[in-house]
Amino acid sequence: MRLLDVLGLASALKEERGCKVVLLLNEEELTQSDKIVFDKQLEKVTDTVMVFSPTPEESAKLVFDTNSTELSRLLKENCTALGITNIRIIKKIEKHALVLSEILKDYPLLQEQVAHTVTLFGWSLYGALGAPTLKFLQDFNNTYAILGRDEYSPEEKKWAETMKDYRFTFFDDFDSAVLENMVNGYFDEDQMISEAKKKKNQSEKTEMENRFSEVWDQYHDSFDTNDEQLLDSIYRVAIDCCEVISPMNLNSTVTFLKDFGKINEAETLISTYIESRSEEKDIFNLSENPFREDVNDPTLVSAFAEKHESFDDNRDPKEVLIGMSKNRGWNQEDARLLAKLSEGDFYRLFKNNPGEDLRKIVYGALMFRGNHVGDEDKTTVIENVTDALKRIAGESEMNRRRVQKYGISLDD
Repeated sequence: MRLLDVLGLASALKEERGCKVVLLLNEEELTQSDKIVFDKQLEKVTDTVMVFSPTPEESAKLVFDTNSTELSRLLKENCTALGITNIRIIKKIEKHALVLSEILKDYPLLQEQVAHTVTLFGWSLYGALGAPTLKFLQDFNNTYAILGRDEYSPEEKKWAETMKDYRFTFFDDFDSAVLENMVNGYFDEDQMISEAKKKKNQSEKTEMENRFSEVWDQYHDSFDTNDEQLLDSIYRVAIDCCEVISPMNLNSTVTFLKDFGKINEAETLISTYIESRSEEKDIFNLSENPFREDVNDPTLVSAFAEKHESFDDNRDPKEVLIGMSKNRGWNQEDARLLAKLSEGDFYRLFKNNPGEDLRKIVYGALMFRGNHVGDEDKTTVIENVTDALKRIAGESEMNRRRVQKYGISLDD
C-alpha cells in the first residue's frame, strides 16, 4: 500500500467507524516522495503526534543492567560511544556478546575485546544509522586512514574519525572470525577458541618484548651504581623472554654478560634459548640471517651451528633442484642437502626423470659452477654432478652430445 492509502485508511477508520488508531512509524525508512506526503498529511489525519527519539545513553540503559556484569558495563559504554539508539540492534549485540563471552570464559583478558568487537560489527552488520559498511571495516587500517585520507569519500572520512575515537586500529584474524560467525548467526566454538589461543599467545609475546626492552632501558637511561642488581635483572628477564628475543639481541646480551664476568650466566642463557626454541629450525641458520654479522659471539655461533646441523632435511632433492632452477638461486641449506648426494644419486636423478623436468634438474645441479671455490658443500656437489654427467656421456654418442650442451668438458 502507498503511504497515502495507509493514512487514508486510518482516517476512515477513525471518522466512519469510530475506531481508535495508533500508527507506529519509522521516519528514517521513508523515501523522499513518501516523506513529502507524510509531512503534508500527518497533521490532517492525527490528533496527537509523539516522537520517540531516545539518546544512545537512554537506549543502552533500557537494555543493559550495568550493575550485573562487567560485560554489560562494557557493552553499554561501547553502544553509547557509537551512538546506537536502535534497541533491536542493541539487543542483538548483547545476544552475540553473551554467547561469545561464555565460549571464551577461560580467556578473561579477551572479554574487553569481545565487547568492543561485537558492538562495532553488530552496529555495521544490522545497518544502524550512520554505521560504516562491513567492507570498510574489513579493509580499515588506522595508519592508512591517517596517511591516505585524501582517497576517502566524505562519508568514509567520517567513519575513519569514528574508528579513531572508538580505538579500532585494524582488522585482525580474531576480528575476522568474530565477524564471520556473526554473519552466520552462530559461533563455531572450536574456531573461536583456536583464535583466542592465538590472541593470547600474541599478547604474551608482546608482554615479554616489553619486559626485555624495559630492563635494557634501566641500563641505557640511568647512572645508578647498581651493577650486580642490573646484571641479575638482565639475565633473569632474558631467560624468561627467550621466546621473543632475536639472535642479534641474544648476542648483545651474551656479550654484555661476558664483559662483566658472567660467563656461566651467558652460557646458561644460550642453552636455555636453544632449548626454548628447539623447533624453530630457521632461527639457527645464521647464514640466512640478514644480521648475521651482528651475531659474532664464538660460543653462540658454535651452539647455533651445532643445533642447525641436528635438524633433518627431509626435502626431495629433485624438487630442490627444480626450485633452484626456477628461482635462479639457492641458499646454503640447499647446498648442504645436495652435498649429501653421491655421484650415483645424481646419475639416477638424471636418468629417471626424462621430460621437461630433466633440464631444470640438470641446470639446478650445475648452478654452483663458478662460485664453489672455498665452499666444501658446493665443491662436492659440482664434482658429483660432473662425474654423473660424464658417466651418462659415456653410454652412447647421442648422450655424449646431450651432455656437452650443458657445458661439460669431455675432452678427457
